[in-house]
Amino acid sequence: MLRRRGTPFVVALNKVDRVHRWTSKQFNPIRDSLGSQEEVTISDFDDRVRRTVGAFQMQGLNARLYFDKTLNIKEGDIPMVPTSAMTGEGIPDLLMLLIQFS
Repeated sequence: MLRRRGTPFVVALNKVDRVHRWTSKQFNPIRDSLGSQEEVTISDFDDRVRRTVGAFQMQGLNARLYFDKTLNIKEGDIPMVPTSAMTGEGIPDLLMLLIQFS
């Protein structure tokens, strides 16, 4: 429905705190939290993102992490914001993006 109407939207990739060996930092911007993770954790995160992007591609949609330099919302790319409802990580990023859209 959103695609048919040309409505821009954001995907919240919730449960980032479930990534293997994730060290939570309450209410942190997600890029700060990612930067403080171990290499194995970042690798697991990247793998999950790749699988999610692949699932979107199978539906004919281009999804990218909101901070990916190749993201082009005007061309129809869908920004994804990793979040954790439990720790609040990524919520500042999600709010920022929603404010930018409005």
